[in-house]
Amino acid sequence: MRATADFLLELATAHDGRRVLLIAHSANRWALDCLLTGVPLEDVLREPPAWRPGWH
Repeated sequence: MRATADFLLELATAHDGRRVLLIAHSANRWALDCLLTGVPLEDVLREPPAWRPGWH
């Protein structure tokens, strides 16, 4: 999670105010969920992701 936080800080500094597209592994999404919500990683992983139309 620390690596994701460090990367996001670096990204925000390098692209101040600009919109960027970030493509990453699901582990980075879990880390982002933790960083944004404060929910522990164990809790994030306990719940399956919400189903979305088009997912199989």
